[in-house]
Amino acid sequence: MAEWRLSMLKLKEILRLYHEGGLSRRAIAASLDISRSTVTHVLTRAETAGVGWPLPAELEDESKLESTFIA
Repeated sequence: MAEWRLSMLKLKEILRLYHEGGLSRRAIAASLDISRSTVTHVLTRAETAGVGWPLPAELEDESKLESTFIA
């Protein structure tokens, strides 16, 4: 199975568009040119990790944010 990778910029945009913009998963996927299942995957992992928008200060560093989603 292929490893799932997404740029941290797109990950942040998914969270921002969902929480701040109120966009649907389908609209987010279309605007970022990614699949709807990827958007769902990110939002599910964010919810599991307790991450919303705006990002907590301790997750502003991309390596910390990435470790939150990969762990």
